[in-house]
Amino acid sequence: MPRVKKQGKHLYNIRKMPKRVDVPEIAEPSKNKNVVMNERLLNLSNVSEEDKIIQVSSKSKFVLIDIDMVNTLLLSAAFPECQQSQLKLNCKNNYGFAHKMELFCLNCNACINSSCSSKRLENTKGFEVNKFVTEAFLYFGKGYAAVEQFGMLLGMDVMSDKTFSEYTRIVFKDLEETTRKVLEDTRNRVKKPIE
Repeated sequence: MPRVKKQGKHLYNIRKMPKRVDVPEIAEPSKNKNVVMNERLLNLSNVSEEDKIIQVSSKSKFVLIDIDMVNTLLLSAAFPECQQSQLKLNCKNNYGFAHKMELFCLNCNACINSSCSSKRLENTKGFEVNKFVTEAFLYFGKGYAAVEQFGMLLGMDVMSDKTFSEYTRIVFKDLEETTRKVLEDTRNRVKKPIE
């Protein structure tokens, strides 16, 4: 014989709750919103153009790009030496998610320029993009297997598990350094006499 479902006390409590709750109004700040906004704009305008350029260029921006689409775009650009519109971007070596890119002319086979797709990390041979990918997957609670699946689904070359472990050490070392700095700053603020 099936059990009869009991009605809990929660239904009783719902019926007793007031239908409308009055929330007291928060006092408005002494300054008008427009005045505050104008002060912010003045502070922003005090920054020199040189500082703005440095601030913008110091932060890397990453995008996923289909190389075939870039090559379609480059076909309309002309190489100054031979005046032909046949430029191609070739991604040769991969270093995890970073690649060595070469721009060359299909007509005269001249290499115009080459660069890596990501900046290098300071004091190491590693690349920023690999560190950020490692950091992101660790943040999601995923490991190397998830990085492999991500690369496989997008048809991208990924870093090896050994490289992933090296970047994991770099990420944790950076976290330890940041934690140490925050704790040191907190200690100094607590020790500082109240003024």
